[in-house]
Amino acid sequence: DWVTRFFDIVQDVSDNEMQLLWGQILAGEIKKPQSYSLRTLETLRNMTKEEAELFQKIAQFVLVQGEAFLFTSDDAMEKFGVSYSNIAKLIEVGLIQPGEFVKRNYSSNNTKDVKYGIVYGNIVIIIDQKANSPKVSVPIKLLTTPGKELVKLINIHPNVDYIKELARTIKKDDVMVGYAKIVSINKDESIN
Repeated sequence: DWVTRFFDIVQDVSDNEMQLLWGQILAGEIKKPQSYSLRTLETLRNMTKEEAELFQKIAQFVLVQGEAFLFTSDDAMEKFGVSYSNIAKLIEVGLIQPGEFVKRNYSSNNTKDVKYGIVYGNIVIIIDQKANSPKVSVPIKLLTTPGKELVKLINIHPNVDYIKELARTIKKDDVMVGYAKIVSINKDESIN
């Protein structure tokens, strides 16, 4: 079904850049079957080149911690050239989940310190919370399944100012934030 749907879709693609994108999807699916869902194929099929370029721009700010998401505190995205209408367009296209007031919470254990890692391109952002520290909530926008699958095709170049903006929101007296370059990610998804 997947192969049939794929070739039915790509036979009508005439733009060179979009053809390259479809080629990457086929290569990824051959390398690791079930990497791209039928929903992702349909979402991409209905996207314009301009919408794909907008997603590529916004994908530069995608963070991963279990789920793929954007940090959206106050005007955080506006500071980096991403407007509310850009986000709204990608919600309409089906790459970002709709909904307001979505938060990622970080809370410590009552008895020991806790560390969290957020992957951002080739960087890991480390949140180190002391025992009994208050919960920290970070406003986010989650990516949809097609968004998560397509963001894997994009080479993300981490923006240090974006990391600093996130750190300002999270950092408290008993919550430290740092970052380091990722050397490798193990099969169990632990990070070196």
